[in-house]
Amino acid sequence: MEDNEDQPEDVREATPVETEIERAGIDEPSGEPARDLPESSELPTAKEPSRKLKKDKKDDCAKKLRKKMKNDGKSQTITVLVPDKPCTLPRIDVIPRHCLSKKEWIDMLATPSRKCPASCGKRPVERKLRPISPRIDELARPPKHRMLNTLEARGDILPAELVDKLVRVLEGETCLTP
Repeated sequence: MEDNEDQPEDVREATPVETEIERAGIDEPSGEPARDLPESSELPTAKEPSRKLKKDKKDDCAKKLRKKMKNDGKSQTITVLVPDKPCTLPRIDVIPRHCLSKKEWIDMLATPSRKCPASCGKRPVERKLRPISPRIDELARPPKHRMLNTLEARGDILPAELVDKLVRVLEGETCLTP
């Protein structure tokens, strides 16, 4: 009787491992026994980088973050048109008609009304831009399905620039060509 009679068929038919170990000891191309390397191998080994755990105080971390935000804000500026203070013309006292002579009345009517100069519109001002966090930027963008529905439902009503922008955004994000 065999020792492995109760074992499954694949275990009974398996070859012993000792012959495989002996075959691995000989280098097949040269026919010589394989060379054993000493433990301090000649092959260079990559050392694992030592990780130093650096713990910052919360105050230091907050200061670094504030400093970083300040530096980022300085680099970016934008010119914005800000409305000036509205020009105020001195109010003319109401002079009753019966107090003026006919010539003074005609001169007053012929005098053009005073208007604010044209430069009173808006003046350019340099403003700092603070970077927008990626999460806020993501939340500000409408979902893709809403953009697609808007384009399908109101594409013929919307201005051409807006339709072009919607198409560009949809093509870039979803690889769709509406």
